[in-house]
Amino acid sequence: MRQLEEAVLEDLREDDLPLIHVWWHANSLYPSLPLSERLALAERAVSSLLSKRRAGLVSGTWPEGPTPDSELLGPEESEAVLREYATWVPERDGPMYYLEEAPPP
Repeated sequence: MRQLEEAVLEDLREDDLPLIHVWWHANSLYPSLPLSERLALAERAVSSLLSKRRAGLVSGTWPEGPTPDSELLGPEESEAVLREYATWVPERDGPMYYLEEAPPP
């Protein structure tokens, strides 16, 4: 999972990252694993980065992304979002969740 976390952090240096892209990274890094395991790895990687405060989670829309006034979700709300089907398979007009690079301490 460390390799997945590092790939996500590398992307975050460039821009905010839709959560679905974390799943895509897992698909690329671990193609032989069952789909459900790749999704679980993506969820665990995001949860790990959030708990280590290496990233934050915000909501936005596709393709615009988060708005400048988007606030970071708290830990409980973030964990709930990670367990929602629509987070990983977003609907066209629904919210999309993004990881943001955490500011330096």
